[in-house]
Amino acid sequence: MEKDLERSRDFYLTLFEEFPALIWRAGVDAKCNYFNKKMAPIYRKNHGAGIR
Repeated sequence: MEKDLERSRDFYLTLFEEFPALIWRAGVDAKCNYFNKKMAPIYRKNHGAGIR
């Protein structure tokens, strides 16, 4: 079961990284904590390099 969850997580993380759209995630504190390759340069340009 754990291996299946790991494979599923890895599949979706890879999919999100390569997806040709802007993808980000924010925590309950409203701070962004994940950006895919497409979104990261835009965030850095507007908010600096402080990505967790």
